[in-house]
Amino acid sequence: MTNRQVAEAWGRNQYAQSNNMRSVGGSLFSYEMEIGRTNKGEKEALLVRGEDSYSQTTSCHVGLAVEVADITVKPRWSGGWAYFPK
Repeated sequence: MTNRQVAEAWGRNQYAQSNNMRSVGGSLFSYEMEIGRTNKGEKEALLVRGEDSYSQTTSCHVGLAVEVADITVKPRWSGGWAYFPK
């Protein structure tokens, strides 16, 4: 399965997995970092790219998530990891 297919499955609330990206339980993960979530029925992509980039691969995954998401959310950072704001 391709990463694009995983992101599209997240948009449909379906489980999917590639080598380093997965959609499960309304969340989308790049490796172990949650980059997408479903909040009150809306798909939110964690905007971890550009000046807030984590890695080149995760930035690519985020780009796919943004294509599917309803909105983007700026991350909060802790211990070198990006998180959704509380």
